Amino acid sequence: MMQSATIRNLDVEVSVDDVPAINARSPRHGDGDSGIVCEDVTVSGEAADGATVNIADRDQCDLRRLDIQQTGEGRDGIHLIRSSQSVLRDSAIDVTGDPIVLEQSQIQRLDNQL
Repeated sequence: MMQSATIRNLDVEVSVDDVPAINARSPRHGDGDSGIVCEDVTVSGEAADGATVNIADRDQCDLRRLDIQQTGEGRDGIHLIRSSQSVLRDSAIDVTGDPIVLEQSQIQRLDNQL
């Protein structure tokens, strides 16, 4: 499993149901930096169910300029699980489900269109 990661300048189409465009699972070891940085990421497509972005057990994630448009039924935007001190800024999320789903998580929201 990856510890920390940076994803930049990505344009992806996801039309397979219940498949995330980004899936940052729990890191193998709890020590060290495991935050995710996503900048200038565009996700489109017709995928239904599940979330477009899944992030688990990763604190201090920095999500900037995301453009998420998923038209399939019941599709969520960003799903954070046990992740704190994260920031979502300058982003647009247009999904049929919930734009942000938090499970034991917190995220600061700055200048977004949800």
